Amino acid sequence: VECVVCGTLFPNTGLRSQRDRSSIRHAIVEEKAFRYWLFELAERRGADKRRYIYDSRYICPDCVQAFRGLEAT
Repeated sequence: VECVVCGTLFPNTGLRSQRDRSSIRHAIVEEKAFRYWLFELAERRGADKRRYIYDSRYICPDCVQAFRGLEAT
C-alpha cells in the first residue's frame, strides 16, 4: 500500500486500524503503520458510510512516528 503522507510503498501487514480517534495514539506507541477510512467525510457530505467501506488510507510506520511529537499538543 502507499503512505498518504510520504508516498512510500510498504506491506499491508501489521497495521493498526481506525476504531476511534485514539487509535493513532496506539499506532504510535506500538510503532505500527496506520489504516483509516473516510467515514467522517461521508458524514460531512451526508453520504452513506457504506459507500466508503473500501476507501481506506494508509500511513507508514515512519510517518506515524513523525506524529509522535504532535500527540502532546
